[in-house]
Amino acid sequence: MTIVAKNKGDFLIQKYILPHKRLRHTARSLHPPTHYKIVKKMFFDSIDASKDQQKLMIDMGGAYFYRRHWKIMDFSTDHYFFIPGIIDYNFDLTSEKKFPFENSSVSFFYSSHTLEHIPIKYCQHIFNEFYRCLKPKGCVRLTMPDYNKAADAFEQNNIDFFYLYDGPIEQRFLNIFAMHKIGKITNEKIRHDFESMTKEEFAEHYIDDVDLQTVKKNGHKLHVNWWNFKKAKLFLENAGFKEIYQSEPNKSKFTEFQNKKLFDHRHPSFSMYVEAVK
Repeated sequence: MTIVAKNKGDFLIQKYILPHKRLRHTARSLHPPTHYKIVKKMFFDSIDASKDQQKLMIDMGGAYFYRRHWKIMDFSTDHYFFIPGIIDYNFDLTSEKKFPFENSSVSFFYSSHTLEHIPIKYCQHIFNEFYRCLKPKGCVRLTMPDYNKAADAFEQNNIDFFYLYDGPIEQRFLNIFAMHKIGKITNEKIRHDFESMTKEEFAEHYIDDVDLQTVKKNGHKLHVNWWNFKKAKLFLENAGFKEIYQSEPNKSKFTEFQNKKLFDHRHPSFSMYVEAVK
C-alpha cells in the first residue's frame, strides 16, 4: 500500500515502523493516547454495563477507534497486534464461523472501511450473520470505497481523486480494490484490460486470485475486494434484508450513527454509505 506522507513524521513512520510488525506493535504499546483510550473504555464499560447489555451495538473492524456504548469486534493476530483491553470480541471474519452473538441480540452494526479487506468468498457469510444477529428493526451501516467513483475517476484520468496514494494513476487505481496486484501488472496491461471489459468485469477479474494467506500476512491491510451499491444490495438481499438504501455521510436515519466526530469521517470523498434494516 503506497500512501502519500503528509509530513516528515508521517514519512518516517511509514518507512521505518509500519513495515515491521513487531516495531509497529511496540510503538503502539508506548503510545500514551492509546493507553488513555483503553483506560477510558474500561471505565465507561464498567458503569455502562447494564445499559449496553440491553442495547448491544457492534463496531466491526473498529480497531482502536473507541466510541462509548459501542463494542469493538476485530481480530488480533501475530501479523496485526492489538493491545489487550481495546477489543471486546476477537473474531476472524474469514473463519466462516458464527459471530459471537445470539440470534436477534444486536441493535446496530457499524463497519467502516473493513469489507474491502475481506476476500469475496467470505462476504456472503458475513452479511448473513448481520441479519441473524440483528434484532427486528435493527440496522447495519456499511461504509467502504465506492468502486464506481474510482472507476469513473480512472476513466477520466482524474489522478487527484486518488490523493491518498502516489505513483502512476493505474497503480493508484489498484489501491482501491486490488492491492495484491500493485507492481505486478504493467500500466499498459491495466489500461487494456479496463478498456476491453465492463467496469465490473474488470474488478472481478482483478480480485479472482486473492490468496487468504497473503491477506493475513499483511495484517488484513490489503484492499482485495470492490464494492458499489448494486453489489452490496445484492449481498444484503441474499442475507434476507428487505429495506436497503444508499445513504450519505452523517445522513443516517438513526441517531446512533449521527455523531459527526465519531462516524463517517474516513475518506468521504471516495466512500459509499449503505444501510439495511432487518
